[in-house]
Amino acid sequence: MRKLVALIFTLLLFISGCQNGKETATEIRFSTWGSRSEIATLQEVISSFEKENPDIKIKLVHIPDNYFQKLHLLIASDLAPDVMFVNDLNARIYIKAEKFEPLNSYIGSKKEQFYAKALDTLSFNGTIYAIPRDVSNMVIYYNADIFKKYNVPYPAQNWSLDSFLETAQLLTKDFDDDGKPEIFGFGFERNSIYWLPFLLSNGGGIISSDEKNIILGEKQSIEALQFYSDLRNKHHVAPKADEQSSLTTSQLFLQGKVAMHLCGRWCSQTYKNNADFNWDVANFPKSKMGSIVGLDASGWAISSSSKHKNEAWKFVEYVSSDKASKMFAQGGLIFPANTNTANSNVFRNPPPKNSEVFFETLNNSQTTPISTKYSEINDIINEAFEPIFEGQKNAQDVINNELLDKIGQKLN
Repeated sequence: MRKLVALIFTLLLFISGCQNGKETATEIRFSTWGSRSEIATLQEVISSFEKENPDIKIKLVHIPDNYFQKLHLLIASDLAPDVMFVNDLNARIYIKAEKFEPLNSYIGSKKEQFYAKALDTLSFNGTIYAIPRDVSNMVIYYNADIFKKYNVPYPAQNWSLDSFLETAQLLTKDFDDDGKPEIFGFGFERNSIYWLPFLLSNGGGIISSDEKNIILGEKQSIEALQFYSDLRNKHHVAPKADEQSSLTTSQLFLQGKVAMHLCGRWCSQTYKNNADFNWDVANFPKSKMGSIVGLDASGWAISSSSKHKNEAWKFVEYVSSDKASKMFAQGGLIFPANTNTANSNVFRNPPPKNSEVFFETLNNSQTTPISTKYSEINDIINEAFEPIFEGQKNAQDVINNELLDKIGQKLN
């Protein structure tokens, strides 16, 4: 009931904003999520845009929590913002419902300014539906001071999954032999973006690359998922739930209690601003198919029902420009989808010292196969995998025909 009240309140605020706009300039309503620092940067970009385009006023609709749930309500109520910040994992349902404006004719030759993989994640059947701000892929962050202290070699460029496990074991330290290590070699996360690289690198995954079949039940997937669970429950190189308590893996890393963890570019900003130790990044370790992580992207879509599509495009064109992209990349939050920014000193300047890893990972990454009901598939998996991650059941027993049928029903 409280969630419904919150959603209605958000909707009423949005309607009020729609009705009270009396400016002579064309008002473009723009929705996004984002942290306080991210919104501060965004407001600078908006201010710069409005100075250069005094005939357009941007009304920022910041939705910090339950973003896609609330955006869905706005779209269903015919109150879609003119411009919406979206990601590929949630965009497909709106693309198939024709809620986003096709952008091929708008972007034209300027699409060469962006990484093709980033554009692909926000496209469907050859049509671009959002202009990417960033690409998201996963790398290994490591505490270089802990490695040095215990004479453990830094991760090699082509290290294997076996080397990764051996490194995590060498870095796990139980000083008082009470069975509860004070330092763990690796952090543990339940969200699929963190364990999917283990499956992809082993030749498995959740959905096949052609998005037609569920491959979670294949041997390669089950084998890799069990390896991931074993990091915590068999080898104990990652903290269990009671050992992690309410702390995030990033917090444990900053406290020096986790030596390595898997994360995206967004962690760089946090560590750049808060870490009091030396840290760097490394490639995800190689398995049977090499080092493969999922690639996702976030970007700006235009509502197909917008009455001001040309003005909305002007704004999207501006926020995805070299100038704005460098403002977003300055603090280290994103891996820019804009190639000019990605190859500039704004992005490449340390930390991390080994920024080249992000480019290597991009080349080896695989666009995450999704469906219109990908979030529902994730919800089913999250609930089903709890006993695997708690060490109560093995992956083979949990990923049975009943579960696979249930997931398969959510495929397109």
